[in-house]
Amino acid sequence: DYSTFEVHLLDPSGKLRKLPFPQALKSFGVQGASARHVFVQLAQDAVIDGKPYAAETLLAYDISDGVPDAQRVSAAYVPADGEFVDPASGGLAANRDELLLIANNSLRQRVLAATFSSTGWTQRDVMQIEPGNTVTLRADERDRDEFVASIAGFVTPRSQYLVHGDGRRQLLAQDPSMTDSSGFTTEIG
Repeated sequence: DYSTFEVHLLDPSGKLRKLPFPQALKSFGVQGASARHVFVQLAQDAVIDGKPYAAETLLAYDISDGVPDAQRVSAAYVPADGEFVDPASGGLAANRDELLLIANNSLRQRVLAATFSSTGWTQRDVMQIEPGNTVTLRADERDRDEFVASIAGFVTPRSQYLVHGDGRRQLLAQDPSMTDSSGFTTEIG
């Protein structure tokens, strides 16, 4: 069955513990991990430790020492109405300190970074993707504030960028253009 999961954590001492996530999770359970959190996405509404969470919510489990069990699960991101996040298609990554995700709404994509602090999760827009283009994300939990974004579209050759924490993009590679697309545009109606 590819729609029910149990998520377990093996800590450095070798202790195995079941995490308090429901079994109805999206895209094969665990979506990613940062230095401090394990991320999953709910397939349906759930109540965890007495707190209700809506379907599609990206949940974080805090693996830090000393965090009370009742405070380990939190909502890292709740998609807005009409919006969705698809982690299975490169739409989610995590670096050391942030959850990076692609919010899709009416064929438009934007990349957000969710950051955890003592007051909870905050999100910030990192970049908007031009209509007609799609983006995928890759990151490494050892990197503090950088990730790789691969952007391509109908009239845009695939380009890979190193995206820095301040939003600057550094071109890493770009496929050659196979046609002169200067006379074409992509519009979303």
